[in-house]
Amino acid sequence: MSEKSELERVQAEHASVMANAINHEDAAKDLIDYTKKTPDPFWPEYTGENPWVGGKGGGGGGCAIL
Repeated sequence: MSEKSELERVQAEHASVMANAINHEDAAKDLIDYTKKTPDPFWPEYTGENPWVGGKGGGGGGCAIL
């Protein structure tokens, strides 16, 4: 592959990626909105279902350090 065709391929790939990229301001706003409306399961007073084991109870289970 010649340098020119490689450069053209990379430029075309870059243009494709950039056309679908999320603006960083919008991404930051989405993240802030998500964290404000989503309960934190690590908060000591969290009363929701445990997202890792499907219930508020302990869980333990599948992980073991040998």
